[in-house]
Amino acid sequence: NNDTEKLKQYCIDESIDNVIFHGAYYNSEKISFVQNTDLLFNPHPSFNSVYGNPEMSNKFYDGIIYEIPQICMSGGFMGSIVSDFSVGITLDLKSDSLDKIWNYYHSLNWNQFSENCALVRNTIIEEQNRTLNILYGVFNHE
Repeated sequence: NNDTEKLKQYCIDESIDNVIFHGAYYNSEKISFVQNTDLLFNPHPSFNSVYGNPEMSNKFYDGIIYEIPQICMSGGFMGSIVSDFSVGITLDLKSDSLDKIWNYYHSLNWNQFSENCALVRNTIIEEQNRTLNILYGVFNHE
């Protein structure tokens, strides 16, 4: 991903050595991963991507469950959710300074962030329950 490469290069240029780019991780690695992660980077495509439909990554849900702030790209579906619920920040690597990440993380109100993650979790559960009720009604209709 080009956005990831830009961030890696920024870290090299600025001699930042406490950032690790991990990529995909397996469920068996999850606990160790989340215990050693301060921010999740979710560089998914924008609404106008070739993929068409909005996407949500498993990493997004891990961030909500384990209460890890997320960095998403401006203009993407996940970016809009992260912004709307204040569970991370969005970046436009063409116009935003990467200092935005530093400023965000060091000014984060962790109590409010935790409440925001709980709100997202509850919203997801409510949506799943509504969907299950609809499916139950469709498949058990006599």
